[in-house]
Amino acid sequence: MEIRERLRNEQKKLEEIVSRGLDYARKSGVTEAYMNIGQSTGLSVSTLNGEVENIEFNKSRGLSVTVYSDGRRGRSSTSDLSREAVESAVDAAYSIARHTSRDPDAVLPDDDMLVPASEIRDLDLCHPSEPDSESAIELLSKTEKLALSMDPRLRRSHGADYGYSYGVGVMGNTHGFCSGYPTSAYSLSLGLIGEKDGAVETGGSYTCSRYPDRLMSAEEVAREAADRTLRKLGPRKVQTMRVPVILENHLAAGLFEVFASAIGGRHQYQHISFLDGKLGEKVLPDWVTIHEDPFIRGAFGSAPFDGEGVRVKVSDIVSCGKLNEYLLSTYTARKLGMRTNGHSGGIYNWFVTNNTMDGLDSLLKTMGKGIFVTKLMGQGASVIDGNFSRGAFGFWVEDGEIKYPVHEFTIAGNMKDVFKNMIAMADDYDPRLDIQSGSVLIDDIAVAGS
Repeated sequence: MEIRERLRNEQKKLEEIVSRGLDYARKSGVTEAYMNIGQSTGLSVSTLNGEVENIEFNKSRGLSVTVYSDGRRGRSSTSDLSREAVESAVDAAYSIARHTSRDPDAVLPDDDMLVPASEIRDLDLCHPSEPDSESAIELLSKTEKLALSMDPRLRRSHGADYGYSYGVGVMGNTHGFCSGYPTSAYSLSLGLIGEKDGAVETGGSYTCSRYPDRLMSAEEVAREAADRTLRKLGPRKVQTMRVPVILENHLAAGLFEVFASAIGGRHQYQHISFLDGKLGEKVLPDWVTIHEDPFIRGAFGSAPFDGEGVRVKVSDIVSCGKLNEYLLSTYTARKLGMRTNGHSGGIYNWFVTNNTMDGLDSLLKTMGKGIFVTKLMGQGASVIDGNFSRGAFGFWVEDGEIKYPVHEFTIAGNMKDVFKNMIAMADDYDPRLDIQSGSVLIDDIAVAGS
């Protein structure tokens, strides 16, 4: 049987299991119930310098159930999808609910917030195939050999990995919602170790897609991994100072991950966010708009509905620097006296506007002198107060040009100042990232060196 047809049949079976489980929950006397069920199949293979390190085939499935009874909530889970096991899971959740504290906000979404079956979009999120381990090993070996042949300073591999997975998930609740969709994912990555004058540095590359034929080629991954490793060789130290810095695009995306957490409903209703109570206020420079689109076909950040079955929508989370929305689930929204906006489970395909129509070279020229940061180590920024101190690696920039790599320094500050001091962003977006942000220039950051 073709994989797609098998997944369609599996989805129907899972929907039947969810429907039966919810019927049982209703008959058991619970006020409301929610059920989430899924199963997946995958393969992961890793090699190191041509030798196979790991081959792992996995197949998993599981069900979780949440019941609400008189303002009390209980959860349980099981990997056994038989009728008896599902009913036992419902009973266990109901028993737990009887012993929890009452919380009037622990309820299902209102019916008008749930997406009707007629509006659920097919977003082309599943392209299943089953590459065998032999072809994966061949691909990894080819990628390692290509990279190591590019320069004698590339001494050995730091490891290569290939993986795929596909599966289907279904969710339902006692308000009548029951739906799901299949997904797939493929990835290839390579790490390298380079050496110069007895000192070693590491670098790497990766590619990922929902489509097996849209991964970067072995040659492309090898070339990027080699370039990223070689450019780090021979780093120097920097002095303690305050200078402008550019955060490379993937690190800039990390800034907006912190931002997303800070405007999340849980941090807002608990008042433990450095952006507490900032709805409707300017929180980013005027040139920044964060556009969210859950409906991009084939994207990793796409979904036809959120983790509760609630409608998702295209929107500007931030427009011209002003915060338009918190990221709310039903529970967090009720805690704030608001309604969910379809963010149970996270964000969807963020696009951050840039104000520099050219690439990274233009941004370097705008900065003139400073540090181009390409790697951060250590604990991230605190969502509570915004403070951060991170070890870093990068490149010293003079007269708008990269001069040499620098290491063994930290950058420190507060996220409020970072966002306020963002003065420019390039258009060097990386399609591999869920948050599409170009490299960003920050006017002034404390650097602690030697």
